[in-house]
Amino acid sequence: MNVKNFIITNSVIINSIIIQVFHFAFKKAIKFDFLVSEGYFLAEKGENSNYGILTSQNSKRSGIGHRLGE
Repeated sequence: MNVKNFIITNSVIINSIIIQVFHFAFKKAIKFDFLVSEGYFLAEKGENSNYGILTSQNSKRSGIGHRLGE
């Protein structure tokens, strides 16, 4: 095996690993962004523990982050 083939093989392996890592991170980011847009991370300290769930059910009607009744 000459040096050129060795370098090409290693770069292909490294590129596939990098692509897999970025793909995993991208999927996680999309999932997190979806949960934020649905209101699951909007609960604050001192608020009702159901605030995030209520907001997620109500977000399509009244906009993200609005409480019920507003």
